[in-house]
Amino acid sequence: MNKYCSKKLIVSVCLFALILLISACSGSNNRGRESLVDNSGSIEYFYTLPDTEPGYKFKTPAFKGVLGIPPLDTDSLRGDRRMLFKLSARPLEIRLHHFRFWTDSPTKLVQQKISIYLRDIQFASKVIRFVPGTKVDYLMHASLIKFERLVNIKSSSDEVLVSIELSISKESTGQIVVPATIYHIRQKAVRARSANDTISNAVKSFKIALDKALLQFVQQHAAKQFSQRIKIKPTKKK
Repeated sequence: MNKYCSKKLIVSVCLFALILLISACSGSNNRGRESLVDNSGSIEYFYTLPDTEPGYKFKTPAFKGVLGIPPLDTDSLRGDRRMLFKLSARPLEIRLHHFRFWTDSPTKLVQQKISIYLRDIQFASKVIRFVPGTKVDYLMHASLIKFERLVNIKSSSDEVLVSIELSISKESTGQIVVPATIYHIRQKAVRARSANDTISNAVKSFKIALDKALLQFVQQHAAKQFSQRIKIKPTKKK
């Protein structure tokens, strides 16, 4: 083998090694970003929605009588206790976390949150979680359309996507008194250094997104009462 061929071979080997090194670094970087999605290994983590404090209440209820809030309708995927997420690069794919769970079905967690929120602001004379056989004057019909994280691999911030449809009818006649409206909320969630903190931040953002959806609902369908609302200072947490 002459010197020219030897030099050419050395250059080719070096270029190949450099390509492998760049690919490895890139792959490592992507894996590092992917690890923020879920690196829990075999440990199971459980999350619930934080407590709500609307910060206001009505002087007089928008509805006179008992308002029942049943569990939300949804598809089988979003009714699962495992958390859902999408990657920004593949928005049509919905994925399940293997070791990240809600403490209950999102349909029941959101039912509880809606009940507490509307009860605290005195949206009706009485607000309860509805079970069949309970006597109520009004029924809220709610559907959970979206309830998942959107993980942006190229950014330091993720988002949570919440879409919820709400309406109210008279229990005795089925008459619609509040027409169905869908509320879409995209709420930013700060990505932390660890997957555990990142998921916790996302859970807090789900709570904020639901608060925003309920605020829009109240402003739209109880505008008079909202304009006369009493502001309440948030409770100081110990």
